[in-house]
Amino acid sequence: MTGCQSREIAVSERLFQDGFVLFKGLTQYRAGVVVTTASGEEGMSFMDFELNTAPTGGSCAVSPLSGVSTQTLFTLSCTGWNDVDGVLTYQFFSKTFFFYH
Repeated sequence: MTGCQSREIAVSERLFQDGFVLFKGLTQYRAGVVVTTASGEEGMSFMDFELNTAPTGGSCAVSPLSGVSTQTLFTLSCTGWNDVDGVLTYQFFSKTFFFYH
């Protein structure tokens, strides 16, 4: 969980992995927060959400296979994916790693 001064909430990715025994196979969740002011007033809110299943059966290819992130235009092509939840749009992200010796 995030700190008490933040407007965001974060949950460990382990909570949603199939191998996490306590919640194995669970796809519906309820997140809640209870807040108490300095004067003792209390408020609460809950949000229900459901995780969809991961798409299956497809593959992706990137071209070119190497380059410089700020100079090379990379193309990502994906085909053959199936999503039982009917998701029509996907987003792909990259992460740059810097290694210092």
